[in-house]
Amino acid sequence: MLRVLAKDPARLSQVSEPVPLNQLLAEIVEDHRRLTRDQDLVLILAASPPVEVLAPLPIVQAAIGNLLRNAIETTTTLHLR
Repeated sequence: MLRVLAKDPARLSQVSEPVPLNQLLAEIVEDHRRLTRDQDLVLILAASPPVEVLAPLPIVQAAIGNLLRNAIETTTTLHLR
């Protein structure tokens, strides 16, 4: 979907919305904690100033979720800042 939207910037702006990353990151980290149950892994979400991005929410969720899942699968300690 991201490739389709990238080819049509007008469409991308139509489906974009302000996404509060601080809240979204917390939700995504909690959703992925179950993936660490069988590992010696600690997920730490450090406090940061409020940040918003203007993008389609499902794309931001998928991108961050994929990055976090990949990190969980390949590391023993992950610090999110």
